Amino acid sequence: VEEKGGRYGYQLIEHRNAVPPISVSGAMKTLAGEKLLHVRALHLSNDAAYAIEDRWINTAVVPTAMNETFQSVSANEWLLKHAPYTHGDIAFAASQATVDEAETLGVAHNSALFTIDRLTWDNAVSVTKVRLVFTPGYQLRTVI
Repeated sequence: VEEKGGRYGYQLIEHRNAVPPISVSGAMKTLAGEKLLHVRALHLSNDAAYAIEDRWINTAVVPTAMNETFQSVSANEWLLKHAPYTHGDIAFAASQATVDEAETLGVAHNSALFTIDRLTWDNAVSVTKVRLVFTPGYQLRTVI
């Protein structure tokens, strides 16, 4: 956002301990029924919705995350400073906005969205799983 000349903003949507969906606990290889820290946030560009961050944190691996409110710092920024990791898996995809995503991002239901799913590991244990959903028009660029 800032590299494009915009003003970055952040709003916490949800912060709670919860049992994740089986798709999340299965991917993270945590025990069925085990609670993880669930953090949802909205990232802004010039006060407009830019991306939703829907993140699960394995507090058995990062117990200090339980003490962070994530009110003023995103989970991603906090984890980069406090949680070591060795590797990760990342997937890029197009998706259609769910009703909740559409409402949060201020777009039409079923709008085309750019989505990043990332699972981060510290050796054989999962640290975090995140789904980032960007507003229509988002573009990922890389230098080769």
